[in-house]
Amino acid sequence: TQGQKNLIIKNAKTHFNNDVVNRLDEILKPQYLGWEIPKYNKQSSDKKIVVYNHRPHTYKNWPWVLKQMDILWEDRQDFELWVPLADTSEREYMTNDKYDRFGYFSKLSSCYLGICAKQKYGGWAISATDGMSVGVPYMFSDDDYYHELAGDAGIYYNDESNFIQTMHTILDNEDDRKHWSDKSLQRFEQGKWETAINQFNNMLNETIDNLPTIGETDS
Repeated sequence: TQGQKNLIIKNAKTHFNNDVVNRLDEILKPQYLGWEIPKYNKQSSDKKIVVYNHRPHTYKNWPWVLKQMDILWEDRQDFELWVPLADTSEREYMTNDKYDRFGYFSKLSSCYLGICAKQKYGGWAISATDGMSVGVPYMFSDDDYYHELAGDAGIYYNDESNFIQTMHTILDNEDDRKHWSDKSLQRFEQGKWETAINQFNNMLNETIDNLPTIGETDS
């Protein structure tokens, strides 16, 4: 991702001279994974299911998310937090039901909202693209690597207060939620492999075109 490239360039400056850093800047080209077309049965739920479908570890800022959800639960008890990769349910409002791939996407399609917290490595969140591909809107920390992923289809927050306020707004307003759901599906259409594969194809073709021709033979 561009976010990861920025991290590499930033750290390279502490180890290498400007010539090397500039060369790295030329060589490194962000390449974005295509979005899987999911197979699933569309589900619905009377519950407002908030999904955190990432690994519940510190590098994904899980402790921070859990703290915010505790605060939200004190204000309202009308949601459920689904964390499919969790080993246990740490809170009364939390579930960790597990499914095969088909069941996972089916359950995901019934979720009301997803969460992506700040992370340290600026990577591509396939978990978020999973949800957006079935119409789940996501709340993202306001960082460049998430803007790369979601564009104008993401709901961005910049601090704890803004996170809680935005959660209340989306949970209280189903029309607003539907608006972001539609934008998530539009973003999914842009990111399908049939489109994303072109960047890899172009990269390979450009590399081949730049290879020297040896002699006059076909080989």
